[in-house]
Amino acid sequence: MNERDVEKDIFDFFRYSTTPEPSARLREAVVRARLAPAGRAATFRTHRTAFAFAGLAATFVLAAASLLVLVNVRRASTPATVAACSTASAAERTSSAASATPDTSAPSAASTAPDASPNADASATANSSAAAETSATPDASAPDATTTPDVSSAPTPGASAVATESSATLDGTPTAAVPAVAHGTFSRTGSMSIRRVTDTATLLCDGRVLIAGGGSASPGSAYLTSAEIYNPSTGSFTMTGSMTTARVTATATLLPSGKVLIAGGMGAGGIDDILASAELYDPATGEFASTGSMATPRFLASAVLLADGRVLIAGGVDPDMPLATAEIYD
Repeated sequence: MNERDVEKDIFDFFRYSTTPEPSARLREAVVRARLAPAGRAATFRTHRTAFAFAGLAATFVLAAASLLVLVNVRRASTPATVAACSTASAAERTSSAASATPDTSAPSAASTAPDASPNADASATANSSAAAETSATPDASAPDATTTPDVSSAPTPGASAVATESSATLDGTPTAAVPAVAHGTFSRTGSMSIRRVTDTATLLCDGRVLIAGGGSASPGSAYLTSAEIYNPSTGSFTMTGSMTTARVTATATLLPSGKVLIAGGMGAGGIDDILASAELYDPATGEFASTGSMATPRFLASAVLLADGRVLIAGGVDPDMPLATAEIYD
């Protein structure tokens, strides 16, 4: 409703009524009163529109801020190992490129030094001509590295043409290279000197393997004290010193000293002869020697070398039931 409609309503009201016609001031007040609700409604609509736009702007600002925070968090949360792995990969690539580049000897200082004699120009001309002839003439005394096969690395007839892998001792000393086999496949090697079951096998520091004790189907020797060494470079077994006690299902752990701790197990008396004793094998002498005994006799136990050089022996079975106890060898 506008001002003209209000004026018309007022005129019609006083036209058909007996009330005297109002003054101009009264008419203005009535018009103002009639128009007030419409003005308030228009003002409310204007404010509502303004609030709506302000809300949209605030929402946009919050969304932009959230996106920036998310990007910064993603950048900050990148693991440090990614950079470390990238650095390691770059170092490996650099090392590979350096090893693949042929080693060219440095030019002789005498050949590169300028000639200070009065006949320098003539000498330089003669030297360059001689060098050109020498480089064009093949050197019969030096073998061509690009065409001559490496006889030392050629496979021996009858042997498998496989690469070699080198191992290292605990102190980092490299050992002799041993033949490598294709991954994921099995191939036969030499056989043990004695049939064994539930024996122990321990990798020594020099790459050989100690096989000790166990049971055998041979008559009169069901429980074994014997031990043997497997040499992976030859694929053969050789006998070594015998244990002080026959054992089956014992534990065997390589110590930082290079010796092997063999503990517990079942003795020659069977289930009534569960062992608490232990012994050490010295690869340098090939002999076994007794050491301290465990607090609890046990067989089928588990043993692991700890970071401080001690050995944890846990669980196993005694003559009556499985064990929950554990002990430390120092």
